[in-house]
Amino acid sequence: MESDAICKFTSRLQHSPFTFALSVSRSKLSELKGGMSCHKSIVLWLGLTCVYIILNIKRIALRKENLTPGATSIIHGPSSRTQETPFCIEDKYRIGKWVQQESRKTFNACQWNQHRNCIFEEQQQPRGKKRIENSMQWNWIPDACKLHDFNETHLMQLLIQRRARIFYVGDSLNEDMAISMKCMLSNETNILGDHELVHTIRNDLLGCPGKDDQDFGTKSYCSNLTQVLHVWKGYISTFNITDQDIIVMNTGAHWHGDPKNAAIAFSNIANAISLAFKGLVVVRTTVMGHEKCDSFDDMPIFLRSNSTLKNTTNLPYNWANFDTLNDMVSKAIKQSDLENYDTLYIDMFEERPDGHYEGINDTPDCLHYCVPGPINWWNRLLYHILIRYFANE
Repeated sequence: MESDAICKFTSRLQHSPFTFALSVSRSKLSELKGGMSCHKSIVLWLGLTCVYIILNIKRIALRKENLTPGATSIIHGPSSRTQETPFCIEDKYRIGKWVQQESRKTFNACQWNQHRNCIFEEQQQPRGKKRIENSMQWNWIPDACKLHDFNETHLMQLLIQRRARIFYVGDSLNEDMAISMKCMLSNETNILGDHELVHTIRNDLLGCPGKDDQDFGTKSYCSNLTQVLHVWKGYISTFNITDQDIIVMNTGAHWHGDPKNAAIAFSNIANAISLAFKGLVVVRTTVMGHEKCDSFDDMPIFLRSNSTLKNTTNLPYNWANFDTLNDMVSKAIKQSDLENYDTLYIDMFEERPDGHYEGINDTPDCLHYCVPGPINWWNRLLYHILIRYFANE
């Protein structure tokens, strides 16, 4: 009786959906049944059934994975897996593209035409206001990572908790960057009273002797470390700068001559800062201006590969030397005693000829931007660096 029941079960099993799923023909099943006992047949089919079930479970799981809403698919050979886009580390944010989007954040307390003479855009240029507004609709999107979204409330909280301030030291472009940051924080400044978190120190040569546009034509320029240190100690004392504060400094158009001759100068600048200040130093790079910038309304262009255009922009502001100067400064700082520093790269702004102000009397200024304007993105990148820095404290 027991044997007959087993054989009947085997017979039913041979005609189950598992049989068809495994594509085994009835003739083959007959051969299997005739060549082995019912007990062996049961063992075989149970094994095949288990294989089928396992494969089916994996198929269903893979299908659900591929259909997960919002998942980012990254190809690994023949299969796909989901992986969240990581935040950018080091300088990985430099590779990406400009994407036009409606601005998600407006800084109403600081209007676009209040600074950097951009009011003349509205008074003298019929298309001025729209041109500047369009320039603020472009967002930088890195290719392989993501940036921290700028959050003025969060930044204010971080600075206040650490009793930290941001000091922008350098030329007029760094002054504009400071004004931009004040604009971006303006909706929150009412909670601070008289305590300002953003300060500027104007020194085009970063503590080296000489007036504006000093020609460092010799390698001996700014070779006196004691002299540079005296200047930086003066800043520390005058502004009561502590090691909790952040210093943002920049290279710029005021450095003339062969950039290679500035190696000693920037080495002494870095060493002087390291002796006077132990907090974070952020070194912002400089990008060349854009010839005929008034002809660009709202479309970034790819200039980094256009060597012909670069070669035509060496006058009158030493633009052609900016790339070499940036590289030289980076190398000099790495070899100096300054340990707590990071570099803020803005080379993607070679693609932003829009957003400059056209100046007074139809004389375009193609190095400075309207503030607020595209320059806001320098501070968005700075915010990303600061979030990384605070997280590693």
